[in-house]
Amino acid sequence: MLLHDTGNLKRRDDVSGIGAKYTAVHVDRSAAFARRFLGAHGYSEADPAATGSMIRCTGVAVNLSRIAFGHPIDRLLGFALGPADLLGQMAAPD
Repeated sequence: MLLHDTGNLKRRDDVSGIGAKYTAVHVDRSAAFARRFLGAHGYSEADPAATGSMIRCTGVAVNLSRIAFGHPIDRLLGFALGPADLLGQMAAPD
């Protein structure tokens, strides 16, 4: 799930500040990026939706019961991704 933090990336025309300015909204931005990217590369409509649901599991104050999953495996992967993302941040020395 390499797309889960793409919401921190700045667009080419965004010349002010750094990507960290998107921290509070990066989950939604990441899901939107995944939708555009996967759609542009020929993936089915279900793939960006599943990816967005999984990405939403990485939110800090997420209510997991409010996330819609199209398939049980999407839910399993999302529920694994959320804690993995948090543990990765906690383990970072910086």
